[in-house]
Amino acid sequence: MPGMNLLADATIPADVTEIAPGLMVAAAWTVALFVVGLFFCARALRNDWSGLRGIVQPWDATVADFGLFVVLFLFLYLGCSVLIGDFLPEFSDTARAAISGGLTQGCFLLTLGLTARIARPNFWHSLNVVPMRFFEALRLGVVKFLACFPLLSLTFWGMGLIVFVWGVFDIPYKPTEQDFVILISKNMGSSFFPLFVALTVVVAPITEELLFRGVIYRFLKGRMRPLWALVLANILFGLIHVDLFAFLPLCAAGMFFTWAYERTGNIAVPIVCHALLNANTLLLLLLQA
Repeated sequence: MPGMNLLADATIPADVTEIAPGLMVAAAWTVALFVVGLFFCARALRNDWSGLRGIVQPWDATVADFGLFVVLFLFLYLGCSVLIGDFLPEFSDTARAAISGGLTQGCFLLTLGLTARIARPNFWHSLNVVPMRFFEALRLGVVKFLACFPLLSLTFWGMGLIVFVWGVFDIPYKPTEQDFVILISKNMGSSFFPLFVALTVVVAPITEELLFRGVIYRFLKGRMRPLWALVLANILFGLIHVDLFAFLPLCAAGMFFTWAYERTGNIAVPIVCHALLNANTLLLLLLQA
């Protein structure tokens, strides 16, 4: 998932009139989302926050079934990586990144499909406790995203403050963005941009939510306290994005997505939350381009 550390990296000129209009619009949009989100956050804290006493059912698969899932995924992913390296050397870095991203997501979905067919009990049967129509899931996803946005923004701004303090004390560290975010920034006018948008806003939220909330969190929830399952699953969620600056905020985002899943009982709701978070990052990139 792309990071949200866009405004945190921006350097504010001494003369405010020198600020790019796009950056001003991006800042205004973020503040507006934050203010609107405060209302939904307060309502959630008042009426809808009860920790992890949710309704998501654990995936009671055996350790062997879970291990099968991990082995299948690694086998397919490494196989695709070898294919990309051996058979696509003449493609540009952008094309290779787009193909690699698509194949990675495809490998996961294929792995999940194969494992769900083999594993018992059935993976899909327990995934959604509450059946939900598309527009209801969309509505709840928007509400949960807005409720999470202020707290999530505070974690990113907190990391930005830490980096600023490090700079004051001359600690050598510069935040880095994920490679995929950099590729999107550099290829906004290319023919691959729509593919990057689809992978970021549509495909990645589906695959990552199925993996971290549907598979890992539910598997761990059946074997330990829900709090430990929440922490471990979302530490993995933060680590997989390979972004030190955004690690803690991404862990927080994963916890919010898990909360949305637990409170609604349908995986489509955190998928919508995740998609909106990624779409917001893309919008900020476009505004600052």
